[in-house]
Amino acid sequence: MILPPGCFLSESEIASKFGASRTPVREAFMQLREAGLVTTLPSRGNFVTRLNREKILEARFLREAIEVANVCRLVEVGLPPSSQAALRKT
Repeated sequence: MILPPGCFLSESEIASKFGASRTPVREAFMQLREAGLVTTLPSRGNFVTRLNREKILEARFLREAIEVANVCRLVEVGLPPSSQAALRKT
């Protein structure tokens, strides 16, 4: 949350900040756009994607379902000995 949702992203400023050319920054923006983290508006530029309540709730639901399934599986089969040893060390 260093860059707030809706914040303008300047390729040249980011390239300058990291001492890189604009090409790798442009490629990074493409990957972020594919991940839904950057929005590009024609003739306006790149922006941090605004938060979407429905997507946040869906992600939370999926994460909780995965975590509960993992805990249920661990209860059924137990922890492997290597994991038990690692936990004892901490």
